[in-house]
Amino acid sequence: SQRVSLSGRIVDIGELTSLLSQNSDTDKRSSSGITTLAESIDECASYWMLFRYNLPFTLYTLSYFCAHAGEWFTYVAQLTAVHQLCHGSKIAISALVVIRMAPNILFASIGGVVADLMDRRVSMIMLDIAGIFVVLLYLPVLRYTSVTLIYAASFIQAILAAIYNPIRLQMIPLLVPKRRYLIKATTISGLSWSLIASLGASIGGFVISKWGVEIGFRKFSEYAFYEKSLFKSI
Repeated sequence: SQRVSLSGRIVDIGELTSLLSQNSDTDKRSSSGITTLAESIDECASYWMLFRYNLPFTLYTLSYFCAHAGEWFTYVAQLTAVHQLCHGSKIAISALVVIRMAPNILFASIGGVVADLMDRRVSMIMLDIAGIFVVLLYLPVLRYTSVTLIYAASFIQAILAAIYNPIRLQMIPLLVPKRRYLIKATTISGLSWSLIASLGASIGGFVISKWGVEIGFRKFSEYAFYEKSLFKSI
């Protein structure tokens, strides 16, 4: 067999190859063990553990639920008011839907810029404060029964929501820095929108049909604002 000199020692090439092969197998087993351990940890990262051990994300989710349930509640009140004031005009109702959707295209990019330049929590609280003043715009609507005022208040409210949403999404990595929980947190955030839309609209329709449009503009929106501000201040 061939021999070589290594650091002053004569080493058989066959033995050297065998030692290198054993070390390579050991490294592979260690790497495989670490990978298996990481996968086990990821599997243990359940949704329950995310809510149980991450209080900031839990409060964040509750605040989002309260705020957007109130927005859907108000949206149902807007549709009902326009339907009543315009005697069921489909054009008037379609105009309200367009006014509500257009800011998502026109102003969503501004929210991303604000999230990058300013403190995200401060930005969200400032938008919440602005939101309570938007709710006050509905008080003249109740008094003067003006469709134009409904359109104006709805458009401003939609602008704030369009700016707010990108900031809200960029808050999640700050609240949930660990990757194994971040995936689940993002999934929860996406599912929350569908749940809130269904609950807020259905409850809003029931309450407004029973107690009138006024409660949708005044009581529930104020409640949502105070609840959301409370959760963010904790």
